[in-house]
Amino acid sequence: MMNKLIKQLADQAMEYADGYADEGEPIWWKFYNEKFVEMVVLECADYFSKLGEFNSSQNIKTHFGIEE
Repeated sequence: MMNKLIKQLADQAMEYADGYADEGEPIWWKFYNEKFVEMVVLECADYFSKLGEFNSSQNIKTHFGIEE
C-alpha cells in the first residue's frame, strides 16, 4: 500500500512529466523519475528542518510510512 504522501508526490511528478512527453515514452520516464526523486529529497529536507532533532533513519521511515 502506498503512503498518501508518496502517492501525492508521484501524482505531481506525473503531471510534470506529462508537460514534456506522452506517458510511457522513455523520455517521459526520465522527466518523471528525476522530478519524483527531487520532490522526495526536498520533502525530506523540509521535514528535517522542521523536526529540530536528528534521528534520520527512523524519522524518515516514519515520515513516509515505511515499516521494516
